[in-house]
Amino acid sequence: MRKTHTDADGRRIVATDPDVIPLGTALEIRLADGSVIEAIAADKGGRIRGKRIDVLHRTYAGAVEFGRQNVEVRIITKNEEETIYERKIPRG
Repeated sequence: MRKTHTDADGRRIVATDPDVIPLGTALEIRLADGSVIEAIAADKGGRIRGKRIDVLHRTYAGAVEFGRQNVEVRIITKNEEETIYERKIPRG
């Protein structure tokens, strides 16, 4: 289990399917409320398959409050941003 939810640069840690988003990939995630977080794919997650991500949280309560959301994920590169998918997940 991870002891932190951010990396040394302050980016949120997310679990991804490495076949879709390789570990170490920098991401920009637009949340359901329109806010944007910078993240890094730094975990595989046991049940993360395909076009799903799991945003790690410091506490279980924080994760529950965050819930499931519709998000847009962009891979951040030096010269461009590439939208790789938009996942529609109902809140609940």
